[in-house]
Amino acid sequence: MKSGLTPEQTVGWQGVSLQVPPDWSVTGFQGDAREGYLRIDSPGSLVAEVRWAQARKAVDIRKRLDAYLHLVERQAKKRKVTFTGRVKPSEERAGALEFHYRADRKVWGFIQQCPQCRRVVIAQVSGDADDPVVNVAHQLLHSLQDHSE
Repeated sequence: MKSGLTPEQTVGWQGVSLQVPPDWSVTGFQGDAREGYLRIDSPGSLVAEVRWAQARKAVDIRKRLDAYLHLVERQAKKRKVTFTGRVKPSEERAGALEFHYRADRKVWGFIQQCPQCRRVVIAQVSGDADDPVVNVAHQLLHSLQDHSE
């Protein structure tokens, strides 16, 4: 898949939405407005995933992200797959953290807490080693909305 995507359709669940190409499909969703999950697959090996949880107050998103990445790392160790990852402040989203890691798949994403609705969102795109994960993630996740307007 080329990295020059043409996001043309909006997909969403419980107020969380993003723009994806017309040939991508929702393959999983669960939960409600308080806590949930949405998965959208490309016809190839790329996958976009969004997880969210409502918080009553401000959350330490670094701790939340560290817990998530620790879980991913443990799963990789169980499968005897090497895990490497990195976290940095987002240049595009105020107050967000970007992360990327490699285990059995290459992943790029971010975590943020919306100052309006206080929903904590982890969004990521994953793919095989030769997939343009970073470019696709930037294009798709840039359109992410974490609540209905």
